[in-house]
Amino acid sequence: RLYGMGVFRRAAVGFEPADGPPSADAATTPVRMTVDVAESRRFRLRYGVQLSNQYGPVLEDFTSAVGAAADIRDTNFLGRGFALGASTRIEKNLQSVRGQFSLPLLLNQRLRTSLFGTLRAETDTSDTSVTYTDKERDVSFEQRLVLPRQMEVSWGYNYNVRDVALEYPIVVESEKLKGALGTLNGTFIFDSRDKPFDASRGWFQSSNLQWGLQAVGSDFDYVRVLLRQFYYRPAGPFVFASGVRW
Repeated sequence: RLYGMGVFRRAAVGFEPADGPPSADAATTPVRMTVDVAESRRFRLRYGVQLSNQYGPVLEDFTSAVGAAADIRDTNFLGRGFALGASTRIEKNLQSVRGQFSLPLLLNQRLRTSLFGTLRAETDTSDTSVTYTDKERDVSFEQRLVLPRQMEVSWGYNYNVRDVALEYPIVVESEKLKGALGTLNGTFIFDSRDKPFDASRGWFQSSNLQWGLQAVGSDFDYVRVLLRQFYYRPAGPFVFASGVRW
């Protein structure tokens, strides 16, 4: 359980006979327990350069960009087993910052609780000088529980606010849209694949329910259901894979 907290790279428990008079119960032997732990590397920093060439989100053109990304994480924040991290991505037309805070694993290392926050701004200008701007703020709370028999469930809350604007060179006023979605989320996952990233056999099933309510901050009520089903089966040197999304 100590090793499963993700704070220590080594956790070993040893026993040796304890000094002192023997126990009155012949079946009981006093021992001294020694716990030897070694903390893993607490701070992690990753950074890199990214090249992208993608179709614009609204305007019908391709956008090429060179960007930088960085991620820093404290795996033992305040010495309590909390995880605190932040990441950023900077390109010519896209800037984003994301923060994450996680509590230590609970319920015998099966329950993870996390809080996420994201700020994102994107700008795109077409050949005719039409400018598209998208600013997004997002906050999410999630709990994820690992169940027996390769199953997992998660639930949480998400609040998302977006400001979208289109500015035309020949029009003084721009078109602006602003909206907020407050959503209760629930997900069930069953995964029996032999390899998550290169599966050759097994099943993967994911069911997600998103329930938007004005009572929790959404501009309107809505229900969204996402279903995914994949099956992999080997046949000699080949693997037959099928999938359904709905």
